[in-house]
Amino acid sequence: DQIWGRAGVEGRRRDLEAREEILIRTAEQDPLTGLANRRGVERFCAAMAPGDAVCLVMVDIDHFKTVNDRFGHAVGDATLREVAQVLSSSVRAVDRVARWGGEEFLLALPTSSVEFGAEVATRVRRRAQEHHWEELADGLGLTLSAGVACGPADDLTSVLHRADAALYAAKRTGRNRVVTG
Repeated sequence: DQIWGRAGVEGRRRDLEAREEILIRTAEQDPLTGLANRRGVERFCAAMAPGDAVCLVMVDIDHFKTVNDRFGHAVGDATLREVAQVLSSSVRAVDRVARWGGEEFLLALPTSSVEFGAEVATRVRRRAQEHHWEELADGLGLTLSAGVACGPADDLTSVLHRADAALYAAKRTGRNRVVTG
């Protein structure tokens, strides 16, 4: 009886662990793109050692409202998924790519310098500009703007604020560009 009782407890434990994993993934993953969401990035940065540096690249699709207005929301959704692919294929395995909200994405690059972050952001911007968006819809094209900031991962709010300010500077100064902050 004790063996069967232990086996039952062990089975329930494994079932609970599997359910917990599903709940965490659901809570930390954007359902449209499959990328991490805000919670996922926050957890990623919180898992870094105190004082470890992280470079954040805030990316925004330029004039995304026009995509939805001109081509419809189905094409807009497909565009967001495709941007997610472009971003994911442009970073290292140790980096985290997230859909931050709407048409904004965030790249979290651990132990990176602002120069490295700007290099990644420039690569992403160029790949997006050169991508074959017309495969999704005739006449579709898009560009990205990015803001880059680096700092301690345990001061995520401050680093995010600077990356966001740099992104808005990129948009104010003409879009389709990278600004560091």
